[in-house]
Amino acid sequence: MLVSTARVLVLKAILKIAFLQLVVFFSTRVIASFFHLNLSTWLFVCLQVFSLPLFFAGHVIIRERRIAQEASRRDAIVPPTILGKYIGNLDVLMYFVRILEFGYLGDGVTEWFQQTRGNFCLQLLWDTQYATSDSNVIKAILSTQFSSFDKGELLRGSLYSVLGTGVLNSDGEMWSFHRSMTRPFFSRERISHFDLYEKHAEVAITKLKDRFRSGMAVDFQVTNFSQSLRQSVVFILINLLQDLISRFTLDVGTEFLFGSCIGSLGIDLPHPHHSPTPTATESVVNALSKKFTAAFCQAQEALIIRFRLGWCWPWFEVFHDRTADSMRIIDDHLEPILKNAIQKAESEKASGYEAESNEDGTLLDHLVKMTTGLFHNSSHLRDSENSITFALSADPVILHDQVLNILIAARDTTASALTFAVYFMCKYPDVLDRLRKEILDTVGSSKSPTLEDIREMRYLRAVIMRLYDSTLLYIIVRSPMNVRCSNQDTMLPNSTGKPFYIPAGTTIMYSVYHMHRRTDYWGPDAETFDPDRFLDERVTKYLVANPFIFLPFNAGPRICLGQQFAYNEVSFFLVRLLQNFSSMSLDLKSQPPETLPPSSWKNCPGRKGIEEVFPKSHLTIYSYGGLWVKMQESEVGL
Repeated sequence: MLVSTARVLVLKAILKIAFLQLVVFFSTRVIASFFHLNLSTWLFVCLQVFSLPLFFAGHVIIRERRIAQEASRRDAIVPPTILGKYIGNLDVLMYFVRILEFGYLGDGVTEWFQQTRGNFCLQLLWDTQYATSDSNVIKAILSTQFSSFDKGELLRGSLYSVLGTGVLNSDGEMWSFHRSMTRPFFSRERISHFDLYEKHAEVAITKLKDRFRSGMAVDFQVTNFSQSLRQSVVFILINLLQDLISRFTLDVGTEFLFGSCIGSLGIDLPHPHHSPTPTATESVVNALSKKFTAAFCQAQEALIIRFRLGWCWPWFEVFHDRTADSMRIIDDHLEPILKNAIQKAESEKASGYEAESNEDGTLLDHLVKMTTGLFHNSSHLRDSENSITFALSADPVILHDQVLNILIAARDTTASALTFAVYFMCKYPDVLDRLRKEILDTVGSSKSPTLEDIREMRYLRAVIMRLYDSTLLYIIVRSPMNVRCSNQDTMLPNSTGKPFYIPAGTTIMYSVYHMHRRTDYWGPDAETFDPDRFLDERVTKYLVANPFIFLPFNAGPRICLGQQFAYNEVSFFLVRLLQNFSSMSLDLKSQPPETLPPSSWKNCPGRKGIEEVFPKSHLTIYSYGGLWVKMQESEVGL
């Protein structure tokens, strides 16, 4: 029977501890016998009890001394170390725990980066971690010294029960295999199939309008409008625009992958906390879609908890895998889809028909053909409750992992970008007005945009660039997607002096979040949402001079394959949204009170002092409690 990753890791740790205890026990007995010592029982017990912490303390001291000596030998330094007040930096760990619940993203870490000029070392429970917001260091990790860094065993283990050996959670040959088999599908022709976006955007926008017509909206009286125009101008109150956008990107992603969507847009929208939720009978399809969507989010939340627990996460899941229930639901949806795709490929092969190209197939069809017959001897640790059970040896597991990895990448980052696009347009109505004018001048009020239309709209591109830049303003340093582990002793550049020595096996967290807020990289208005920075002289002054200060889609060999797909999807949805709605504003009264930013944030420096939503993160950024907005429907739209 297969066992969970957590149990395997815990078992390994127990065996190591047991081995140490046996060594101490027999060594003590041998020494006592050799020197004819009559040691009391309590002394033996004390030696057994204290041997483990003494061994651990000695290991840490020797490790730190060796690192310092090796750094000196190489004429290098180690990054400045952040020291807490308590042993093992327990106070720092508890501070991070409090921030997760009540703090603003980056609290504490921001001050440390300012004190250390962008690089520091932090030991949490004696686990050494380096953090950087230095563009030169990030460039080395992602590009120029790419071969010296990978995901690392600790990170891969914590993400395995959800991401498996997919492209987001693999290294070496497995990563190269996933990358090479997916790349051909992201051709220009594939990513510019706007019919896919149009189909689901129309459903999403209709959902927005239906919310008003169902009586959930409030009327907006405009005194200087004619009666006929007043009747065509409405405000809709949409609970959790973030929720609707996440469904849009999920349906687009599943249809792009599978050829048919999960149908999450068919589920009823949630209602404001102060409104009675109407009782309704859900269809079986809607109920299943709702379960899948919820499980999709819960699985990712479980991963971020593991990541933040660090090396000790398996001890919290010895008896129950946090992701087991969610993955069972996800696999129940994916298994028949994958099974049908494999059977389809086998039928085509048996009948002697195999398509010469994948132009008419889905990404899943392409992946099936790429994985069929490969890795027959591969073994995978899977919890028995979560394992895929159909044939073709290990191929379905590899296929399952890759599909789920791509789905997470396709849905979450784009949903985050679109959510905060609406947030920023609510806060900066001048940006909305200017963008809408460009859209109407270029595309008109009802025409579906083409790829050429989107390329023509310079301000749209600037908004999206600043949007990705500003969305990444929220990606906290401790995100599993922004972590690497050194696979050998290496050196990293230091913008302020001698290079940094990085021993093998060191976890490094690179913070795009803080890099995008650095005033020495972006100027004094680094935290201001100003799309013009990508149109005026600041482009040359900052971005052209140092391209690695802007990393919306990662960089180097692991750069996002779907970046143009995401850009097209965000562009298309924003165009259709602003064709149909002329203004928007936040509706904080509909926000659950407990999810609003704490009053203690007011008057704090930077964005923290002016936020009207509570940004949090799991694998990507989201608005805690949702994003509640009012939108004014335009006179002419879809």
